[in-house]
Amino acid sequence: QEKFMPAAEQAMQSIMASVATDEVQMDCIREAMRRMCTILGSDFARFLPVILPGLLSNLSVESIVSRSNEADIGNEGDDELTVPTDDGLMKVKTSQINEALALVDLLKAFIKETG
Repeated sequence: QEKFMPAAEQAMQSIMASVATDEVQMDCIREAMRRMCTILGSDFARFLPVILPGLLSNLSVESIVSRSNEADIGNEGDDELTVPTDDGLMKVKTSQINEALALVDLLKAFIKETG
């Protein structure tokens, strides 16, 4: 852990400065953070104040679910479903659900490793 901390600090600075433009890049960044967390254990907690606001901002229900109307039925994108509810129709973005699940899994790893 002690040997890895300077490299982890540099890696985290690079990760935080990078802007992921696609799902593959986000997956790589999440996996790098997960590995660093596993290696550093409770010492990784020092990075959480910087990491968590960005991760948590991506967990909004509004980015996953929105109201829909009859005209939207059949016009969904590849990653959208229109679901009938008691309050009308809701459009659900399945790719956003997968992203949210990946973020929750990463948060669970942070909790487990940092205590």
